[in-house]
Amino acid sequence: MAPYLRHIQSDRADLLEKLSEKNEKELQTFEDKLKEAEENEGESEISALLRSKAMYLARIGDKVGSEYLETWF
Repeated sequence: MAPYLRHIQSDRADLLEKLSEKNEKELQTFEDKLKEAEENEGESEISALLRSKAMYLARIGDKVGSEYLETWF
């Protein structure tokens, strides 16, 4: 939810920092899984991971990121 909190200009800096760290870790996990899938898996697995990442970005309020990924499928 960090992108959403930034968008509404929340004054909860402590929460924003905590959520930003959590989001970065989750996004890094997606990137690691995508890299592994590109090397070892097929197109359907990559597509499923991209959809999952887009749904995660939408869930945390990163509209721009999720819309960008939606153009891949």
